Amino acid sequence: MSHNPNDQRSDVKNPNNPAHKQDRDNRSNQKNPNHPAHPSRQADTGGSSPGGPVPGSSPSNTKR
Repeated sequence: MSHNPNDQRSDVKNPNNPAHKQDRDNRSNQKNPNHPAHPSRQADTGGSSPGGPVPGSSPSNTKR
């Protein structure tokens, strides 16, 4: 028996299913600014953010 995306959604939306609690916990952790999974905490780790310019740097393709 394989699960399709609709099965997973049904499991997550059903409060009697363990996947429902796991989904709620994951969502609340991601929305909690004090939790390491929160996006605002990701910038505090010292890593670079993917796809964005680094503050204070100039583009490398600019000619002077």
